[in-house]
Amino acid sequence: MWETFDKRKFPRLNVKCDVLVKEQNSSDIFTTETENIGAGGICVFLKKSLASYSPVSLKLELNDKETQPIECTGKVVWCIKNQTLNQDNTRFDVGIEFLSIKSEDRERIRRFIQNRITA
Repeated sequence: MWETFDKRKFPRLNVKCDVLVKEQNSSDIFTTETENIGAGGICVFLKKSLASYSPVSLKLELNDKETQPIECTGKVVWCIKNQTLNQDNTRFDVGIEFLSIKSEDRERIRRFIQNRITA
């Protein structure tokens, strides 16, 4: 879908993982799924637009052998209204860059991606 955005430092994998997104300067919490994931960040669908550079907290379920979710902070790097849906189902594609993420969690994401690419 976003082929032109694929000039990233970290490769992305189109896979659905459950994720909780919380705006740090708001009480808004969104339960959603990833559209894609990479070691540098994720793309999610939200029913609300988020401002670029706004900080978020994330809780990401990878569907791998480990049971603990990855918890980290991130920032919104882009938010685009999805044009494929009608007005009653407005949603936004939101790109989030990981900020405060443990090195072992970033490596876990890399392994998760690599295992699915080579499977």
